[in-house]
Amino acid sequence: MSKKLIVKRRGKVYAVPLEKIILMEKSLRKISIHTTLGMFDFYGKFKEIIPSLDERFLCCHRSYIINMDEIVAMNYKEICFTNGKRIYFGRDKCRKALEIFGEYISKKIL
Repeated sequence: MSKKLIVKRRGKVYAVPLEKIILMEKSLRKISIHTTLGMFDFYGKFKEIIPSLDERFLCCHRSYIINMDEIVAMNYKEICFTNGKRIYFGRDKCRKALEIFGEYISKKIL
């Protein structure tokens, strides 16, 4: 049985399968969840979401939580995802994310 992220939006409760999430992007109080099926927004905080996520998710920046299984390419300035979305941020944040991604992939392969 797949794990799900439970979110409330406009009086409704949604159960989003974790394997469908590509990344989450925060702007002020609004969080956009990019999934393999599309995108939707809701109001919330990352600190409320993080306990529901597993080891494949990385909070690589205060504005992004990414699914490392959905990364196609990564370097010291950008991350590219399976849906074509790219995120750019500073070298230091990206360097740390790259290290964590390398460790995650190594564990997954072994």
